[in-house]
Amino acid sequence: MFYSIIFKITKRYLAFFLKMKRINSEEVLLYCKKENVSTIFIDFFDTVVSRKVHPEYVKYLAARLFITKSGLNVSPEFLYLLRSTVERELSLKNQRKNGSSEFKIDELAQALYEYFKSRVSTDLSDFVSLFISCELQVELEVLYVNEDIIDLMHDIKRDNKQIKIYILSDFYIPKRYFKDIVQNLKIENLFDKIYISSDYSVTKRSGELYDKILKLEKLDPHNVIMIGDNQEVDFDRALDNKIKAFLVDNSRVRKFYDTTFKEQLDNKLAKNKFDQDVRLILSKYRKDVVFPEVPVLLYAFTEKLYEQLIKEDFKQVVFCSKEGFFLKQLFDLYQKKYIGEEIVESRYIKVSRRSTYTPSLKPLRNEKFDILFRQYKDISVEQFLKNFHFTDSQRKQILSEIDIKIDRVIKDFHKSKWFKKVLNSKTFKKYYEIYRQNQKKLFQKYLEAEISSNKFKKLVFVDVGWKGTIQDNIYRFFNGEKEVSGKYLGLLFQPESVISYKNSKEGLLFTNNPVSKNIQVYSRMTSLFEILLAAPHGSAKLYKQEGTKVLAITEEIELEEQRYRKEIGPLQEQYLQIFQEILDIRMLDHHKISSYQNLLDIFMARIQFTPTKKELKFFADTEHYENFGLFEYTRFSSDKKFSPVRYIKDFLYFVLSFKWIFETGWGVYRFYINGFPILGKALGFIYYKKFFNRNKT
Repeated sequence: MFYSIIFKITKRYLAFFLKMKRINSEEVLLYCKKENVSTIFIDFFDTVVSRKVHPEYVKYLAARLFITKSGLNVSPEFLYLLRSTVERELSLKNQRKNGSSEFKIDELAQALYEYFKSRVSTDLSDFVSLFISCELQVELEVLYVNEDIIDLMHDIKRDNKQIKIYILSDFYIPKRYFKDIVQNLKIENLFDKIYISSDYSVTKRSGELYDKILKLEKLDPHNVIMIGDNQEVDFDRALDNKIKAFLVDNSRVRKFYDTTFKEQLDNKLAKNKFDQDVRLILSKYRKDVVFPEVPVLLYAFTEKLYEQLIKEDFKQVVFCSKEGFFLKQLFDLYQKKYIGEEIVESRYIKVSRRSTYTPSLKPLRNEKFDILFRQYKDISVEQFLKNFHFTDSQRKQILSEIDIKIDRVIKDFHKSKWFKKVLNSKTFKKYYEIYRQNQKKLFQKYLEAEISSNKFKKLVFVDVGWKGTIQDNIYRFFNGEKEVSGKYLGLLFQPESVISYKNSKEGLLFTNNPVSKNIQVYSRMTSLFEILLAAPHGSAKLYKQEGTKVLAITEEIELEEQRYRKEIGPLQEQYLQIFQEILDIRMLDHHKISSYQNLLDIFMARIQFTPTKKELKFFADTEHYENFGLFEYTRFSSDKKFSPVRYIKDFLYFVLSFKWIFETGWGVYRFYINGFPILGKALGFIYYKKFFNRNKT
């Protein structure tokens, strides 16, 4: 409620701030009529337009964007300081050579290329082009039109269509780029010409640009007026050239610039602002949206993902179903809105542990089934056989050959005599090889059609994570002949995990190797991420040829389909809105998202330790189908019937074991489903406060 009120007040204040009158329009109009003014010179920055940030901070934002797009391994702060040094050197050089300190952005970019050319793979032309495009992109993002000045220009043109209006700006971006800014702001029709100091190597500040334009246009200065916000540059120097000047009152804007600039540069202050901005956004959604912090975490993942892909020079990224469906939407939005173009092509494929397992298998004499047994050691023969594509009659035939009760769970199945009997079954041997070769061939065609797998030497897959089994299957499918990389929300390595330089894995939000600082707030909540990142289709089972195409055949489960349509799909739409708002505030922030990791951990801790009743019920209503290994449903709620004796026993157990319960799983939820919600809520609040106090700095 508090944040919502603050948000409304801030919004109203900004609306007033942007519409306020900063110049006496009537005085200007009257002078134009009385003195027969033919031409108006007008300053651009902080007159026609203003910025949402300090002008110097634009360079920090451009540095971050350039680093993000280029993959350059330096900090935004370093690039800004280097740029400032180069700017000074260019100014001194041009002062000695031309008598003016003006320089062009092309010269700046070329000088930076000379410094970085051994660290980048691009040539000079591409480097310069990217640097300039980043500068223009950031300028357009931070600029807003001053309506009072635009209204004045319209009034002047309405009174006298013969009056010419020229933009005069001291700026290092020459006209050939500058005009794109004016066009994108949709105000180009107001101005007859644009004059930029860097095109003429003279400035308004020295007064020489005024003289230059008066001579070029053959103007009588007595028929010209100047409108600008800078006393020295736009007023005094104009008067020196016998031009009548009108000053725009920009005191509030300058105060805003100075105040925010200090806040934006200081990491601690910037972190506090990010925290406040995010909480303002979440306050609008908290009433209707469960776990509203999740899109904040997904934003952090997306930003880190993009940066890693660029650094490793990937041209294509492949999102794996089902969780990758929504992750791809977020990635595409990030590229479109922040990057401005699709530099990394994103693709989506329907894969699962089950569908990629059979194509990954080796001939029976060489296969150890370690991908399956590293996770599922105690299984029945029936569960083992379901991981392949045998028909019901084929499974029955195999079972008749080994004579065992099909649903009997066998401890350490891979070491048992029953496992050996299955491998020795004639039916198993025959169809294992038929299906293995068939699925391997079809999966090859599927990958080539969907992601052009033969085109790339190295493939990168994105998924929710935990162990990276799908990636391991795909790596085995290629027999280790193709490099495969995995980027995940989180990774929980096991001793038997398949890792090598050709099969690399990375957890971008958390990992247990090396151990992330607050891994426990993520690793205990992996099921929640899987639920929230559901897709509108079922899990892939196998691949089938239909005509000339190979399709992924999915297992559609009615309960999952209904829940996605009624709950998960609409929730993801709201998450997408939150994601966009987080992206908006990040576009005006030069700090890397990794510098806010403590805040991200606190947001995740809120979910774990102080969930609402609505959020707990949302999770409790979920059923999860395990479509690999066990092939069974998991219910997250409790089926216990109430009994006074059991209730007392459970109460004592939970009171005495609360520390273990909170340290090994989602403690608040365990208390909730076992009938002790108030106690769980109280303990959760205590744990959250402790966590918050440890991580708030």
